[in-house]
Amino acid sequence: MSHFGPSTAHGMEGTRDRDLSASAHLYVVFKSSTNVSPTLELLPTTQLKRPSLSPPLHSRSVSQVSHMPFSVSAIKDEIWARPAAPQALPQVSKQSQSTPAVPPTRVALPLYIYPASGAWDLVFEAIVANPSVHFDVIVNPHNGPGGPVPDVNYITNISKLNSYSNVTSFGYVHTSWGGRSVEHITVDIDTYESWSAYKDADIHVGGIFFDEAPTTLSCLTYMREIYQHTKSTLTRGDTVWTNPGTVVDDRFFAVADLINTFEDSHENWQTMAHIPQQYRAKSTVMIHSYQGLPATLKEDTTAAAAAGYHSALFTTRPGYETLSSMWHELAHRTNTLET
Repeated sequence: MSHFGPSTAHGMEGTRDRDLSASAHLYVVFKSSTNVSPTLELLPTTQLKRPSLSPPLHSRSVSQVSHMPFSVSAIKDEIWARPAAPQALPQVSKQSQSTPAVPPTRVALPLYIYPASGAWDLVFEAIVANPSVHFDVIVNPHNGPGGPVPDVNYITNISKLNSYSNVTSFGYVHTSWGGRSVEHITVDIDTYESWSAYKDADIHVGGIFFDEAPTTLSCLTYMREIYQHTKSTLTRGDTVWTNPGTVVDDRFFAVADLINTFEDSHENWQTMAHIPQQYRAKSTVMIHSYQGLPATLKEDTTAAAAAGYHSALFTTRPGYETLSSMWHELAHRTNTLET
């Protein structure tokens, strides 16, 4: 997922020129309920790293990142995983697995569209039309919070998001795969917290979305520091949601409330190996370039929910430049999902 806000045409200087600008994602988050208890094996850490990216990160598209295979169609019938390497982590037995707790039905939306007049109207319409669905909305004014407070358009629209009881706003922070200093990251976290004190409108955030999260164990302490600072700083919700975009060592689940463990195309998702079930309740997935039709969307979303994942994104867009053409359909399917 890209880490940038609106273009400089809106007066925001220094915004990174990446091909996913002014974008939005739809996460469909389900009521998790499943009796599936497969025998699975974790992959060794050395197999969990992302491949080298070419072209360079700043110019790549999300669709150029490859990940481990997964199959949505096979969820209903069987769960499988890759054979473990000799140094793989211990096998997860049926006896050691437990059914994930049932979370509320949720839709998560990384909302990277600049909030010019009317730009977020489709988002507000979906929120109003689906009052039983909770929307987790990630806001990103400028590769993070930008200045002490966002501009007037962000203030107006974030405060409108916060006026709905079925919305939680998340602040965007990038970690550059562990290359960004903890000091710079904590400044962003502190800035988001300062929004809570803004007197003219309610622009608080209820958590932080950490994009480009590292996957190597050498960065575990780094992520723990970020996690602990978030928990000790935010006062109106402190959810830590990281996005490595791939499966990570299980120790990273101790320093995050949610981890996005897949970010790739619908084609690659169909050959993706499942992660162990006990981690799915804290795992989210982002599936772009959706190849199904509206008529098949219910089956696909139900299958992902039945597998026990906390959330799944299905968007028709290849690079998230705009809302999915199935935005309202996805929100509706989440509202009517039976699991």
